[in-house]
Amino acid sequence: MSLHGSKEPSLSSAKNADDLKEGLRMRLPNAAKVADVKLLSEKEHMECSELIDGVIRCSLPAPTRLFLIKAKWLMEFHFDGEVLKDIKVQKGLIGP
Repeated sequence: MSLHGSKEPSLSSAKNADDLKEGLRMRLPNAAKVADVKLLSEKEHMECSELIDGVIRCSLPAPTRLFLIKAKWLMEFHFDGEVLKDIKVQKGLIGP
C-alpha cells in the first residue's frame, strides 16, 4: 500500500522492465534481506527459486500485445550475503 492508502498497481501489469524494477524497489525496504524478497514473492504470487549462489530467480506473468503468445517477467535478485544488492528484470516469451 502506498502512503495515501491507494492500492499499488499489480507488478505483473508493468509495461516494461524498468517499471517492474521500480515497482519491486518500492515494495522492498532499503537494505532488503532474503526474507523480505521471499515475503514479497509470496504476497505477489511469484514463482521463485531458493537462494542459490547469491541469487533468487523469480517469474511472474507479463502482459503481451499478442493474445496467442504468453510472456513472463523473469527476475533475478542478487545478494551479498543476506543483503539485496541488485535486481535484474527481463521479459521472456513462453509461447502459446
